[in-house]
Amino acid sequence: ILKCKSSDDWDAPDTQILVDCTLNEVEELLKSNNDKRAIFILDCNNGKIPTPFYLGKIFTFLKGIKPLLSEKLDFSILYSKKKEDEHIIDMILKMYSPARPIHKALSKESIKILLTDRDNTPIG
Repeated sequence: ILKCKSSDDWDAPDTQILVDCTLNEVEELLKSNNDKRAIFILDCNNGKIPTPFYLGKIFTFLKGIKPLLSEKLDFSILYSKKKEDEHIIDMILKMYSPARPIHKALSKESIKILLTDRDNTPIG
């Protein structure tokens, strides 16, 4: 399971570097995974959903590694308990065509259900 926590300040001067490093680390972790398909969780509870600029950058990066995502990722979870994020998450899910499914989680319980119900078939 790969878990990233969202930033609270998407306007900070080092945001671009942090986003690039995080995306590159996720790519490397996926490449090195030869066991079960990974699950990626973006936790937005203590931060904010990325700005449209960074969403665009993230989507462009993910499109570039789509074959890797198709092979090594089981699904992703966008996790936020904040009611005001629900509309934005729904919009993201309509705009982005993922290589693997993306689920919206509004509670830890919904994440537990997704993890329990996952397919544990090994890669290969």
